[in-house]
Amino acid sequence: MLNKLLEDGNILFRKGRLTDAAYRYEYALRRMPRLRPDGPNGLPAGHGAASSLPSPASEDIFGQLKTHLLLNLSRTKRKLGNFKEAETNASQVIALRPQCHEAWWARAKSRSDQDRLHEALGDLREALKLAPNNLQLHAFSIQVKTQLEAQTSMISISKEVEAITKTKEGLEAAEAATEAPSAMRAAVASPGTTASKVASASSNLEANAAAATATSDEICALAEDSSKV
Repeated sequence: MLNKLLEDGNILFRKGRLTDAAYRYEYALRRMPRLRPDGPNGLPAGHGAASSLPSPASEDIFGQLKTHLLLNLSRTKRKLGNFKEAETNASQVIALRPQCHEAWWARAKSRSDQDRLHEALGDLREALKLAPNNLQLHAFSIQVKTQLEAQTSMISISKEVEAITKTKEGLEAAEAATEAPSAMRAAVASPGTTASKVASASSNLEANAAAATATSDEICALAEDSSKV
């Protein structure tokens, strides 16, 4: 039954029916018996102890099946753009089978998709310890390193630009603060300009007064001529 669900899910995945494939994998996982995680020797923890859990032989079969289901589900979730769920599925495999390099690789991919490149690179290091001759794994590791270097470089450039912008703004503010006192000092240093304006205004007033006096004299003269007539 569980194998059939796995196969159905794989067929649906290949046909591009990702949501249906994910449903098959998740349904199979819900029907999976509870398993013990692997111990340091690669065998299930508590191996040989009396328990209500499946026998070691059965548990190994179920463990492999659960690993395939979770890894395929992680891959499907990544294709659907659900990167966080894909990471969770891969982490479940790591908790169950820490010696499975594909689980570390799957989690590295999902973390890379989330731009968590440092964490992805850490997972890839673990995967390479388990599968040092895997060329595809090496290639993906190089790809993530390149992306991380580019990201670090962009962050550095961004910080430099920000620092330059702040420095420029500070200089402009300081320059603006010194312009007003400079203008005042310039006015004080050249009083002739202000004095000449005052003198010009005074001359204009005097000329206007003289014109008014002349006009008054003319009016008086006309009045005298009229009286004589």
